[in-house]
Amino acid sequence: ALRDARPAGLASVGAGARAVSDVMNELRSARQVGRRELAKARRASEQARAARALAESYRDAADRLEGSPAIEDGVAGGLAESLRAAASAYGELAAAAKDRDRTDYRAATRLVVRREAAVERGAAESLNA
Repeated sequence: ALRDARPAGLASVGAGARAVSDVMNELRSARQVGRRELAKARRASEQARAARALAESYRDAADRLEGSPAIEDGVAGGLAESLRAAASAYGELAAAAKDRDRTDYRAATRLVVRREAAVERGAAESLNA
């Protein structure tokens, strides 16, 4: 239990926070570009393409977190799970756009908003841990 636990060195804690911050900053940049593309898309195929690109950005961020030796597994795992859930929501948005299903598109849009909010909360918790 705690008797066998060793405190983390301050340098490793800082490195983990920096790694999370770097991943999230890159994601925010990719998200800005992707959301801009999604907003200007006029055809269903363009909307689907933009949503797929956003899904990929979130999956890439999750992969980077999980692959970073500087980030503790518990931190990486929880945030990566939220990132993958957001990626899945964008996948649903892409599918709804491709199918030209307005009802599913609106539902997927609401899901994206909730999942992105969960990512932001998870990132803030990771940086404050």
